[in-house]
Amino acid sequence: MSFSVGLPWNEGEERMHSLLHVPEQDNPTSAMLIPRAAQMLQQAPLLALGTLDSQDRPWTTIWGGESGFSRPLGNSIIGIRTLVDRKYDPVVETLFHGNVDGEVVREEGKGRMVGGLTIDLESRKRVKLYGRMVAGAVSTVGDEKEGDDRGRGEVQLVVRIEQSLGNCPKYLNKKTIHPAAALPALLSDSPHLPPAALALLAKADLFFISSSNSSHDMDTNHRGGPPGFVRVLSNTAAGAVLIYPEYSGNRLYQTLGNLQIT
Repeated sequence: MSFSVGLPWNEGEERMHSLLHVPEQDNPTSAMLIPRAAQMLQQAPLLALGTLDSQDRPWTTIWGGESGFSRPLGNSIIGIRTLVDRKYDPVVETLFHGNVDGEVVREEGKGRMVGGLTIDLESRKRVKLYGRMVAGAVSTVGDEKEGDDRGRGEVQLVVRIEQSLGNCPKYLNKKTIHPAAALPALLSDSPHLPPAALALLAKADLFFISSSNSSHDMDTNHRGGPPGFVRVLSNTAAGAVLIYPEYSGNRLYQTLGNLQIT
């Protein structure tokens, strides 16, 4: 038998409730890995992860694999093992500092914050997670000396989950996901979006976003809509500005609340 412990709203979430005139209600987020989240981890082929870099900037990535590449290990601990982009993935770089020789990185103290979203687009189900990194390692796949270095690595990551929440299926367009080998390539390192990025945005029907409540916790979630719902307001050498409608089905107050206060 498991018991789910609800959490209080943070300052940003309360501010969003006030702005949107939302009646007072209990926070559905649990302070543990709920059974639904544990089940989803073992079934879903995709896992979005977010963390903060050394400048406290949030980065988000998406990892995938065969069902079971992420799974509960017991006592709200989860383990992830899959192939990743070890060259250009900002979350891999932040968590492992470029260490790709298989050496185990162990966290001290609380551990770095990790937001997560396990998502199955075929069943249109998703569960939001938050926790702290316990340990992990990345090892190179292929031999650089023999010309077989394609920038791929195998990651193993252990995270202690401190929050979980099952989300509704709104604005998740049904898709069948097939695992594919990663072939990392850096298209641009500029804040100015290249044509390939603009073309992708023009047809995208979802994106993933991470935000933090200072150093207390963070949120990684999805936003969805019809193809093209994300628009480019401006795209200059200083960076791009994007705009999207916050549909009611996406209106999950933690993301917006975090952006209010951090």
